[in-house]
Amino acid sequence: MPGPICLSTPEAAKKQAYETNLPKIRQLLENEKYVAAHALARETEKIIPRDPTLQQYFKDATNTLNIETMPAGARVSYRPYNDLKGPWVDLGVTPIKEAAVPVGMHHFKIEKGGYQERDLVRPVKPRDSMAKEYLILAQGAWHFDLYEKDRVPHGMLPVGRGRFVVPINGLPFTMSEMVLDRFFIDKTEVTNRAY
Repeated sequence: MPGPICLSTPEAAKKQAYETNLPKIRQLLENEKYVAAHALARETEKIIPRDPTLQQYFKDATNTLNIETMPAGARVSYRPYNDLKGPWVDLGVTPIKEAAVPVGMHHFKIEKGGYQERDLVRPVKPRDSMAKEYLILAQGAWHFDLYEKDRVPHGMLPVGRGRFVVPINGLPFTMSEMVLDRFFIDKTEVTNRAY
C-alpha cells in the first residue's frame, strides 16, 4: 500500500500527483490491482480533489454497494480479504446507500448490539465485468438478516435466504440461480460422531 504523500510545497505535490501518481494509478488498474489503485487515488485526492481523470480512476477502481439489514441499524465494515491484520474500513450504519468499495474480494463484518455478528466474505465486481443482470443480482442490494445471539446454535453461523448464482470457472456462465431458505451451518468441519 502506498504511504502518505509528503512534499514541501503545494506545487511540488501537484507535480507529483500528475506526473507520478496518476500514471501509477492507471498502471495498477490495468494490472487489476484495484485495492492498491483505490488507496493511491485516496491519497492523491488530497492534492487534486476535483481532477476528472482521478475521479474516473476512482470509478474504475470501485463499485457501489447498497447494504440493508433486518433489523436496520447495524454497523458494517470491511477489509481486503488478503489483508489479515489491516484496519477495518467503516461503511456506516444500515441502511447504507451507494458505499464506494474497491473491486476485489473482501471480508465484511456486520455488528449490532444483542445480535450475532455476521462475518462473511464477498466479491465486489468491476462495474463492467459481466452482464448487467448479474451486477444487479450481485451488487444491486445486499440484504442480511440478523439473529439475536441466543437464537443461534452454539458453534454455528446463519446463512440468510436468497438467490444464489454459482458460476464455476471453466464452465459456461449462465444466469440460472438457486433460491435457498435461511439455514445454519457449522463454523468448522465436524466429525461423523458430532454430526
